[in-house]
Amino acid sequence: MHAQLSGDTVTVSVRDNGVGMEEEQLRRLFGGTPLHSLAGTLGEKGAGLGLLVSRQFVERSGGSLWAESKAGQGSAFYFTMRGGAEG
Repeated sequence: MHAQLSGDTVTVSVRDNGVGMEEEQLRRLFGGTPLHSLAGTLGEKGAGLGLLVSRQFVERSGGSLWAESKAGQGSAFYFTMRGGAEG
């Protein structure tokens, strides 16, 4: 996990070395299309619910959430939030 402050916005990134996603799956990830879970690195399955809840939380807080991924190379998820040093 990495966080970077830019003005009053913090960008947080989380990377993994998992199975990654094809371009089409990545495009559908945030497109409102129902997700069909694929097996993860250790064969685990998910329904995408955690990502949906995270996206709603981030957007309601005024931020945004996006991802980058390549099949076989893992994924990176990013989100922004208001932040900064207290005065």
